[in-house]
Amino acid sequence: MKLRTLSLTLLLLTMLAAVGYAQAPDLGVTFGSSPESPQKRVEVAKELGAAWYRPAPLLLGEPSATCADCELARAAGLKLALVIRNSRSSGIPSTPVRDAAAFEQTLREIIGRYKPDLLIVESEPENQRESFSGTPEEYANELRVACRVAQVAKTECAAGGFSSATVAALATDQRWKSDHIDAAKFANSIEATRASGRDSINVFGKHLGTGTTELDAIVDAAAKYIGKNRAIVDRARALIAESESAGATYFNFHWFESQPDAVQKLIDILRELTKRPLMTDTIGQRSERPFETGEKIRVLRENGVRPIIWSGSDAKNGAVGFVDKKGNLRATAHAFLREAKRAE
Repeated sequence: MKLRTLSLTLLLLTMLAAVGYAQAPDLGVTFGSSPESPQKRVEVAKELGAAWYRPAPLLLGEPSATCADCELARAAGLKLALVIRNSRSSGIPSTPVRDAAAFEQTLREIIGRYKPDLLIVESEPENQRESFSGTPEEYANELRVACRVAQVAKTECAAGGFSSATVAALATDQRWKSDHIDAAKFANSIEATRASGRDSINVFGKHLGTGTTELDAIVDAAAKYIGKNRAIVDRARALIAESESAGATYFNFHWFESQPDAVQKLIDILRELTKRPLMTDTIGQRSERPFETGEKIRVLRENGVRPIIWSGSDAKNGAVGFVDKKGNLRATAHAFLREAKRAE
């Protein structure tokens, strides 16, 4: 059934491509470890007009760390963004590198075998329980070694992207330092959803009106939101500080929040935190709105974020991919393809 589903998807994509296929040099897709075959995943990426492809992370702790998607993506002419994790299983957090020489040799072999255009070191390293168990200093040491090996091989290097939830809390905390009201508005724009009626709003699950008293409540809710996320924000800040001089070309972030209008402010805030160019190896959405797809890509492009790698599969974090459960191509895929066609 899954192969039949993806075959239908490919047929639809091919029909779209026939009327004006283009490959966008800044756009890419990732399907993670979706159940379809590597060949099918790469074919879909190609037909969507992506120039970049990001496979599921390569686990260095596996007895034989291999990446079937990598070879197929390179053969298809796609640029390869390869995430490496110092773990033996996707369900186990990466551990700090204990033998730098052995780690360096492993990376040399992997880069030599798969020739990635971009090496991404770990994923969401701020999450100690699920992603990276070490300290910020230990993460920076891994990043430093990996980027040194990558640079010798003429491969660009990026730090692992923070999760969407962490980025939201980090950006709110950063703006809070200079403007409580603006920080609250930003948090509100990504955490709250409009309730029924023009004059009511839901803030962090709490029903409010829009008067002065309610504004105070919104600011108070933002303060509580920051306090609740203090530990993860502090760890993220420490990771940024330790990583700034570790040799990574890019500052990487993930983003799934629903309001496209928040993307511009997010970028402005992130540029207060780092001087490195911005990129995202996992961006997506939790709805089927094609407008959201196009607007996010437009704002990212206008601000020079490169590459922009879209999450094409449904995921546990609520992400909505390009194909529904019946095998129908969602409107978001059409929106992505339209953005690819706009590339020069």
